[in-house]
Amino acid sequence: MSNINWRTMSLEQRGLMITLQFECWVNGSVPSNPETLAKILLIGDSSLKDLLSNEVMSFFDIRDEKIVCPELAAYKYILDQRRSKQSEGGKKGQTMKKNKQLDDEEFENYSKRDIEGQPQGQPSRDPKGSLVENRIEENTIVGLGEVHPDVSEEFAEAINSTSRYM
Repeated sequence: MSNINWRTMSLEQRGLMITLQFECWVNGSVPSNPETLAKILLIGDSSLKDLLSNEVMSFFDIRDEKIVCPELAAYKYILDQRRSKQSEGGKKGQTMKKNKQLDDEEFENYSKRDIEGQPQGQPSRDPKGSLVENRIEENTIVGLGEVHPDVSEEFAEAINSTSRYM
């Protein structure tokens, strides 16, 4: 948004740029031929030539007579890599689940976070520890009619005036 080319474009040019990005996201590219592109975008050929300025084209490259958006292509590549890694991890997990055991080499590759924290067995009916040991009996900033020295006088007056209703 702070790109000077974006800021100097008219509203129509911005709309064209975003529409071209949508088309590039779905189809990978759009034709660089203005007549064909005008038919795809359903706008007049002369309107397209007026709107297809240097500012708009600064966001795109022309490769093999097609307009492509390098930013979107790079982002799609990152998403494809992530999806590929997730798929590989899922397949690896499926194999381990199928075998129901980890050999020593695979075990070393797991972090404690992946292994620890997995519940084992059933929870007991009686909780351990006391629920009331660390309970706070009163507000530590304002006691009954008493104000902590760090609290401003205005705040203290407001607390004291409302404490009569408690």
